[in-house]
Amino acid sequence: MADARAFPWLRYDVEEIGGADPGRLLAPPYDVITEAERERLATEEPLGSIHLELPKDADPQNAAALLREWIESGVLEAGEVGVAVVRQRFVGPDGVRRTRTAVCCEVQLHAFAEGIVLPHERTFDAPRIARTELMRATGANISPVFLAYHDPSRSLVDLFASVTDEQPDVTGVDPDGTQTAVWYVTDVALCEAFSQAVRPHQLLIADGHHRYTAALAYRDEVAARARPALRVAGGSDHVGPPHTSSSWQDGVLAMVVNSADPGIVVFPTHRVLRGVDAARLDRFIVEAGAIEAEPFGEDVEAALAALELLDVPGFVAYGGGQGARLLRVPDELDMQLAAPDSCDASRRLDVTALHALLLDGGAVLADHARGGVAYTRSLDEARAWVAEAPSDTLAFLMRGVDPAAVLEVAQAGEVLPQKSTYYYPKVPTGVAFRAVDPALLGLG
Repeated sequence: MADARAFPWLRYDVEEIGGADPGRLLAPPYDVITEAERERLATEEPLGSIHLELPKDADPQNAAALLREWIESGVLEAGEVGVAVVRQRFVGPDGVRRTRTAVCCEVQLHAFAEGIVLPHERTFDAPRIARTELMRATGANISPVFLAYHDPSRSLVDLFASVTDEQPDVTGVDPDGTQTAVWYVTDVALCEAFSQAVRPHQLLIADGHHRYTAALAYRDEVAARARPALRVAGGSDHVGPPHTSSSWQDGVLAMVVNSADPGIVVFPTHRVLRGVDAARLDRFIVEAGAIEAEPFGEDVEAALAALELLDVPGFVAYGGGQGARLLRVPDELDMQLAAPDSCDASRRLDVTALHALLLDGGAVLADHARGGVAYTRSLDEARAWVAEAPSDTLAFLMRGVDPAAVLEVAQAGEVLPQKSTYYYPKVPTGVAFRAVDPALLGLG
């Protein structure tokens, strides 16, 4: 079903750039970088991928000029076909140390209706348009889409064990302490074994919905111009041995994981409503009868610990002048009534219950929050926002989601509310770049 494969990469030539710290060449994806962090990264490393991911003055043409300059000067090298194994050791928001293994590769694009690549969150026009403009200007995928499939029988960790037993080609540590190691793999048989491992499965977009839909939009633009696709099966210094062809605009740069492997965790994103009449929540709890509330006073940690033990949908409401309360939906019938168009897997999720009963439906608190709805992955930040205005600020504190449950919802053809999942850490930009226009590699 899915086609994940080796590709003719553009990658940093660490020997050519001499004194640059390979780890500092990497950057987080665009959507988690503040302006201050962008300036810090750009200042610290003039050759860093941040200059392409978030170009100077937010102008895609600046990224395009820089990318071509780096190719011409040898900062970036082309000429090999392969995949990159990326191992990240990190401490999650829950304080637990984990290791995650992903493979940077090329994935064939499919419209969502084909049921091969599955979205799980809604997207917005502005980020998609911005990413499409960057692809159009540079002729490249700059940062990868993060994709996951589920196969407990065949581990990617085991598949690439012979590679990761060796010294990595690139290592780095980001400001959060995440350790990243990269191995570039050109072995034909190993790359094909990876493709075979992924092929029977559907691919869930874990992160990067706007990057993926931007790639679809770019593909359609090229098709509309009726420009013939150039497929290269070998014989070029740029694209390596004949075992691999690149589909250019028909593919996308991706980081692929097996969600059955260790280290694949979906952390929560908390919701904070400002300027809300907390009594509206209290009235709904009493009148609707769908939600049971258990008070915990100011002991947020105890409420969250109780939340983790629930086997029904739930979340912690904090603020509104009442401290912390564990809210749960014990009756499946109430979820069926609140979310009649959702599948069973979705109705079992906390985020579906929250939005169907309290934020978007039921109490419709989101419409009555004068200060709007804010999202944060930091429990401390959510609590701090409540402390600023405790009487009319409500934080809904969430627990993590089982990755298999997210896949099940996507396989049913549903999408979850915005920011329902938080796959941590974000996959890095700069491991490799991928041409979507063969002219970028001198082939057009």
